[in-house]
Amino acid sequence: MSCGPWKPIRIETFQARIEEIDIPYTISEDLSTATLNYTITVTSPPPNTTLELELHEPSPNNTTSNNPIYTETISATSTKITGTIDIGDPQLWYPHTHGKQPHYTLRLILASPSGPFDQLTHRLPLRRAQLIQRPLPNLKGTTFYFEINNIPIFAGGSNWIPPDTLLTRPSRETYESLLSLVEQGNQNMLRVWGGGVYERDEFYEICDDLGILVWQDFCFACGQYPGHPAFLDSVRREAEFQVKRLRKFACVVLWCGNNEDYQVAEAAKLDWNPDDREEERWLKGTFPGRYIYERILPEVVESLARGTEYHPGSPWGGKGTRDPTVGDIHQWNGTLNQLSIVNLQISSAFFLDLDVNGSMAWNSRTISSLPLPLRPICLRIRNAISPPPPQYLAIHHPFSLPSSSISRARPPQ
Repeated sequence: MSCGPWKPIRIETFQARIEEIDIPYTISEDLSTATLNYTITVTSPPPNTTLELELHEPSPNNTTSNNPIYTETISATSTKITGTIDIGDPQLWYPHTHGKQPHYTLRLILASPSGPFDQLTHRLPLRRAQLIQRPLPNLKGTTFYFEINNIPIFAGGSNWIPPDTLLTRPSRETYESLLSLVEQGNQNMLRVWGGGVYERDEFYEICDDLGILVWQDFCFACGQYPGHPAFLDSVRREAEFQVKRLRKFACVVLWCGNNEDYQVAEAAKLDWNPDDREEERWLKGTFPGRYIYERILPEVVESLARGTEYHPGSPWGGKGTRDPTVGDIHQWNGTLNQLSIVNLQISSAFFLDLDVNGSMAWNSRTISSLPLPLRPICLRIRNAISPPPPQYLAIHHPFSLPSSSISRARPPQ
């Protein structure tokens, strides 16, 4: 169990500082221009304070170029400084399966005539991302796929859970090693599972660098959440903090309201009528969490992460959680022994269409979770158990290991 503070804590003193950077941007449909609408929030600027702004274009090795493409010095007479920057023929960020991962760099210096108060460097990768859900000709339902810079993306990947049960133990090198395996395995999307945690900045920085798309669940999973005012206020504040923190990363292309909470509502026969749009009735019923997923969270994403899509839940199909023609599903049918890929069909899906024993097609617009039980690798088993006494090796048991696989004793303590 995680208990108490587990992330860095520090005390900062300052006379004036750059508090927050918000740079929503739009990229024209033909990808020829990018318009950056920045808002810089500063705290306690004294008279004669200025904000120096420099925008540097990407360099071949993604280091900051020496010659800025835009410079401006602004009088910091208020706590919010706004402006617009236009970039012609922008260099765009792509998933690694489709292109490169350049990023612009924004340098900010808050200063007085006697010297600087604060300075920040802000990475700024640019991309145009859309979740395409449109009717299909001659087919039931709608599409569900991503377009990045006008290119339809076949998103194939994995669900990401915390890499260690002790959340403070993984290092940046741990994330680099694991995410490099994702990239080397030709996966281009990870779904950060809502039963885990909002990952550290390093995780998203590495995904940006490697060109790995991120489907980010809000951290609600497999549960029934209350709807009283104090809890809803806490949810909104947490969501605002996380969306503000992660909106600068190009890899994050989707925020999702929860993991399997709508399935819980179905299984427990809670008050969930998809056609009921009376929000007050949701809060008074047995499924008040719906207010979180369909009111609070989409409001937060729309207001704070413009250009990033929102999906109410996973799985979610609008009228239920098992409709293979709308939204996404979680595929719980079948076991590892039953699984065989007998045909490969084009689908706007997270995974390929699969057949089980050639009969039941695992078809969906998107299969966003495909849980299959796997045995641990032998190395893990050998590290977890000691060699048994000889008399037990002679006993055949379906779960026993041959002596050759457990011959290595534990290393000395």
